[in-house]
Amino acid sequence: MHNKHNKDDYKKKFSDLFGNDFEDLRKEFVKFGKEIKKEFDSVSQEFRKKAEENMEFYDRVPPMNIIETADSYRLELAVPGYKKDDFKIHLDERELKVSLDIETKKIEGETYHYKEFGYAKFSRKYNLPETADLDSIEAKYDAGLLSITIHKKEDAKDKARDIKVD
Repeated sequence: MHNKHNKDDYKKKFSDLFGNDFEDLRKEFVKFGKEIKKEFDSVSQEFRKKAEENMEFYDRVPPMNIIETADSYRLELAVPGYKKDDFKIHLDERELKVSLDIETKKIEGETYHYKEFGYAKFSRKYNLPETADLDSIEAKYDAGLLSITIHKKEDAKDKARDIKVD
């Protein structure tokens, strides 16, 4: 059989053990905790509101795949809604930098009531492996997918083959 205690029983036991001063202290802590929670919720709500107002999907990094084949490496970035001329691809030593920096234009008289996407600025850097042929990098943009192919050096290509057993 369970012995059920209600809130008043616990308060009485607490007061019996520690006296009324501790009960008053407990009440103050509870009150203080509620005030802190209220303030935190207010600041959190204000932060979310400011972020939503100011966020233009700036510096968002697009999702990416990195694929290796016997002959090459391929980077695929999902970046729909742009033109091929919007992208800048720069090679410095072994570092490949892919970036996009376009300005979101606001149209007078238009107000967004709901916005889940926008056009953004981003920059990603990739350190290419020693096996990459830096003179044979190709880029293609089609149907929202930026695909960058980095061919491997001839001596780094997979030279796998079957060997006949005599």
